[in-house]
Amino acid sequence: SMHNLELLPLEVYDHIFVLRDDQERPDQKTVAEIVQMKAILESKPVECTFNPVVQVGNKTTGDQLLQCGITNSVNTNLIMSRALAMVAMNKISHGVLTDLLSADGNNFDVQYLSSYIRDDEMLPVLLSFAEATAYVSRAAKQVLVGWSEGSGTSREWILNPKDKLTAREWEPEDRLIV
Repeated sequence: SMHNLELLPLEVYDHIFVLRDDQERPDQKTVAEIVQMKAILESKPVECTFNPVVQVGNKTTGDQLLQCGITNSVNTNLIMSRALAMVAMNKISHGVLTDLLSADGNNFDVQYLSSYIRDDEMLPVLLSFAEATAYVSRAAKQVLVGWSEGSGTSREWILNPKDKLTAREWEPEDRLIV
């Protein structure tokens, strides 16, 4: 209800994730919650960014959220369909998906590059994604999937960058997704 949402300090949250509740008309409730949260934040005297990640069950809901200005929606039904199609088309995909999604298998972690540098090495000033991949793979049984760029509130997470060979400035506070 709107009253419960008003009790939340929405303006202080860095990230908001809205998960779909599999009750009657879950996507309609999700859109209503997003509209209410947006209205609450617009009525606050403090200006803040509202860019939640929203789980939806169909494309129509994603389109409705786009009309509300919400671009980060995840259609979990579509993900399942695509995973099943991948397995049906290529049996190797089944093994890869099993490894990635197993309960005791893999997980994502955020690390500093210094975790992968030997004690006798200096942290690089310039670094390409390919070089960062080499640091990670030589030090641990991990795979680099992304890294941070920018600083402070303008920090972004870049997953699987297209240009893996061009070096960029590397700051000690930059992090890796493994």
